[in-house]
Amino acid sequence: MNKIMTRIFTTALLLMSSMGAWADQTINVKVVGNGSVQVGVGSLENIFTTDGNMTVPGDAGQDVTLTLTPGNGSFWKRPTVQSTVLVGTRTPTVSQLVLTGGNGDHNSPTTFSFTMPGAEYSGVSVTVEFIDDNPGYSGYYYLQNKQNNNNGYYLIPAIGGYYYDNEDTPFLTTYQTGKDANSIWCVEKVNLDGDEQDYYRFRHVATGKYITFNDAVLDYSTTPGKAARLRLHLEHFDSPTDATLFIIQKNSSNGRWAVRSKAMYDDVNNYYWWDISNGNVNHYWNNLDKTKDDYFKGALGIWNDSGSPSYNWEPEAADLTCATPLITYNEAGKTFSISYTVSGE
Repeated sequence: MNKIMTRIFTTALLLMSSMGAWADQTINVKVVGNGSVQVGVGSLENIFTTDGNMTVPGDAGQDVTLTLTPGNGSFWKRPTVQSTVLVGTRTPTVSQLVLTGGNGDHNSPTTFSFTMPGAEYSGVSVTVEFIDDNPGYSGYYYLQNKQNNNNGYYLIPAIGGYYYDNEDTPFLTTYQTGKDANSIWCVEKVNLDGDEQDYYRFRHVATGKYITFNDAVLDYSTTPGKAARLRLHLEHFDSPTDATLFIIQKNSSNGRWAVRSKAMYDDVNNYYWWDISNGNVNHYWNNLDKTKDDYFKGALGIWNDSGSPSYNWEPEAADLTCATPLITYNEAGKTFSISYTVSGE
């Protein structure tokens, strides 16, 4: 009888231990590629850049965060988080835990979270993979427009024409600026969750604002053929939206680009490409008479090229250089100010 009671008590101890009553659970983190993972459990935070593990309280319902930061030239894949079921099954089985959070931009830091499973599970295994990214067309460029075979017309913010009359959100045009600082664009590749298409953002280096697709500001019914104009403007974003995403198609023979918006990419509208209204001009016409054919002539808009885009944009690499910083000390306020200018080649 004593042997039977001892065996029952020992079995109970083993079961309680496996259920986490007297033992902490362990999160095992595996990091592959160029990036880091920060694991947060309550007030405890650890950062992993290689394989590692840490012990956390095994209470069911404990919230755990995973902050993924891709290294330079890398993007993250959605983590796998799993645990092994120990109780209630004859053979231990692996279960995938539910991840919440995360954003669609795989090139930027993001945070996921999951809940620690109950005592019937073993510790949690986390695998995060960072992939080396093909930069595609990323880089700094002057974007010369060759729409009507003109030379020297570069994409710049417009003066005197603003989206909803807001001077912080100018439309765009081309002008014979030469290769100056106002004509430099940073093209940034973006990888979206579950989408194999390469997207790009166009950031104006001088202002930090993004080219943004907007709804028609002209009425199709009263201005037929002109509502496709003024469909792009510059705007500042703390977190850029899908309206800043574009698809670049390159002409293999001359290297020129055709560009279209992700926001209009569907079975009906996928042939609308960046287009200068009525071609390049030496001024930005803000003609308020909408009956005239030259209404907003020279402005950047979109046009349907019926599936055969005109490759009108010639990207020219811009070498950025920074002047020597000017450091000024304010004796009265005991403060320093640092200023510098960025220019092209």
